[in-house]
Amino acid sequence: MDRDLESMHEMRTLVRQAKAAQAAMASLTQEQVDRIGAAVAQAGFAAAADLARSAVEDTGMGTVPGKTVKNQFNTKDLWEA
Repeated sequence: MDRDLESMHEMRTLVRQAKAAQAAMASLTQEQVDRIGAAVAQAGFAAAADLARSAVEDTGMGTVPGKTVKNQFNTKDLWEA
């Protein structure tokens, strides 16, 4: 399959999955949503350096330490604010 077509197919699949997740979350309580948000923030914080390394390798932009700090802020630090 052509790479562009493959990307479009992947995007459509991810959007369908996101819509299904959104519908499932619509019936959750605020406490349940908060627990999910906290877990996502903790997971992102724990993976901050690995994600930073991947971003620098993929784009050639920025530095791993700089992106690590950004990832940490945009996960746990922002959640706790």
